[in-house]
Amino acid sequence: MPDRIDLAFAALFSVVGAVLDYFVFWPRMRRAMESGVPRARIRAYRFLMVMEWLLAGCVWARWLALDRTWAWLGLAWPEGWRQGLNWLVVAAVVCLLVAQTRSLAKLSEERRVALRPKLEHVATLLPRTSEEHLWFVALSVTAGVCEELLYRGFLIWVLRPSLGLWLAAGMSVLLFGAAHSYQGAKGTIQATVMGVIFSGLTLLTGSILGAMAAHALVDILGGTSGYQLLRESPTA
Repeated sequence: MPDRIDLAFAALFSVVGAVLDYFVFWPRMRRAMESGVPRARIRAYRFLMVMEWLLAGCVWARWLALDRTWAWLGLAWPEGWRQGLNWLVVAAVVCLLVAQTRSLAKLSEERRVALRPKLEHVATLLPRTSEEHLWFVALSVTAGVCEELLYRGFLIWVLRPSLGLWLAAGMSVLLFGAAHSYQGAKGTIQATVMGVIFSGLTLLTGSILGAMAAHALVDILGGTSGYQLLRESPTA
């Protein structure tokens, strides 16, 4: 059963963290990136990675200290058809990543420019250079591992005793969407939809491992697509 420390930590990262992101951290990072501060985007990626690993590290440290069962967080490999479902979802995202990357690589310069307005709500955060793209991939892996552990693993576990499994999962989806509100209405809706998908996969398989992989791949897909559309010159 979660205790007061667990509840306080859940409120810290899901509510307080979202408010700080929206009103403090994101405005500062955005101003730096839009004003052309050298390596501002990479510093933003590093900051986000450090914060997410610190939060996830707190959960891991607490589980180790209290000798809790890792399956409570969904850190257990599913068996039978659930394992097949995990692999199917991950394989589907990989295929989508490869197909879209190849498709965007064939676009003309004019077509790339014409598609850029579709990324307006997240354009500031997307990579423009090969170095930024590599850091964004690292950030995507971080988000896949840490955010799934926090929202689909820890948060559902904390809320489940008082709300029940399905309501706890629903609340985690809403808080996950709110955590992306700095991306505007479109970004919030997209994050909420992805939260529904990741939560559904977690509930069906009893594991967050497939959601971790799918989440990381989806973010890599978004970052790679953005890089191909926003980079200053085409790459081979």
